[in-house]
Amino acid sequence: MAQQELLLGYLVKPPTEPSGLHVAVDGEGQIIGRSRNVDDLVEVVGNHMRTRASNEPVPGQLRVRLRALIDEDQSISLLGQHVGANPNFSERQLARHGLKVIDSSYVDLHVQSRLVQIVDSAGDLAPVGVVGHVSLDRAKGTVDRLFLLNVTGTPFTPGQVAHQLACAVRSGSRHERVSSAVALANALTIIEVGTSASTDVIASVAKRD
Repeated sequence: MAQQELLLGYLVKPPTEPSGLHVAVDGEGQIIGRSRNVDDLVEVVGNHMRTRASNEPVPGQLRVRLRALIDEDQSISLLGQHVGANPNFSERQLARHGLKVIDSSYVDLHVQSRLVQIVDSAGDLAPVGVVGHVSLDRAKGTVDRLFLLNVTGTPFTPGQVAHQLACAVRSGSRHERVSSAVALANALTIIEVGTSASTDVIASVAKRD
């Protein structure tokens, strides 16, 4: 494919790097997949489109506009904005560590005390045969970690973490978004990574023994 291809708000870009990987991005410019095979990315885009068309979260659920990873033990890690855009971020490398990217630009969560449980409201999705990816309906588990990109050299304060989460919340009033973000920040283990952190580093930290 010599030119960019637009798929209902999603863009599949041709390779621009020596790696030869095509890149799929959503309407907000967020990278949702990389592959040498364009058909793989069309499948990934299709699952994103299905989750985007799903119903709004029911009362008590929190919709968060963040990507997520799931491991073999059904433990889920949220990815802060820009973490997945890291040049060293590779779905195939993740798969070698038993990790898969959930094919949805958001997740619906139920926050109870310090327990964060993923809730699937997207209905029945097609299986994903793409290496390093899994559909949302096959990704039920407990969310316990959040990766945030930090290039400042100074650890984020709890308030800064809560602010980043509040910007990602897509449900409820402004007050509800802020209070939910604070509860979520308190419930998760926060892991800060820099732009030089490779997928292997992310995977080694995310992988549970």
